[in-house]
Amino acid sequence: MNAVTPEDLAFWTDFMDFEILIAKLARSNRTLMSSNRIICKEATVNGVRIYYRIAGSGSPLILLHGSPLTSRSWLRLMPTLANTFTVVAPDFRGYGQSDKPETGYEVQTMVEDLRELLDQLGIKSAHVVGHDLGGIVAYVYAAEHRDQVSQLGIIEAPIPRGSIANDAESTCQLLAHRFLRPSQTT
Repeated sequence: MNAVTPEDLAFWTDFMDFEILIAKLARSNRTLMSSNRIICKEATVNGVRIYYRIAGSGSPLILLHGSPLTSRSWLRLMPTLANTFTVVAPDFRGYGQSDKPETGYEVQTMVEDLRELLDQLGIKSAHVVGHDLGGIVAYVYAAEHRDQVSQLGIIEAPIPRGSIANDAESTCQLLAHRFLRPSQTT
């Protein structure tokens, strides 16, 4: 059985790579499920109480859920990933056990929530993986805080355009030079 490595979590450029990663996680999940305890915590960020799950030790790996899901969507993968990483899976504001304020549901606000949470946890740089809405938040976070994202994974989410990238070329440069493995940029 091969262990999941940071290289496995590089930005996925096609569906087949993602299928291989999930298959590898599923194989290792069967034997390692009970080896890491997931701890549930809360932090107040941006004036809102954010609930999050944390497990493991090693390089930080942030898992951002899609809509209408919560951090629970990552529960089956977290124990396996926690053998290699410090895994953090927050509930976005308005989701799961996080506060549900009247306002603040713009992507930019969620990006600020994430930044403040990672600051509170002392995380300076992390692998960031987002699914659906989490993929959009992950992308915007990475575009605005490039030095804080070592690798980016986006699952089933459109790549946003507009204010976060001056043009298509800068977006492609961001992805190709910062987040793809060197062998994938040529």
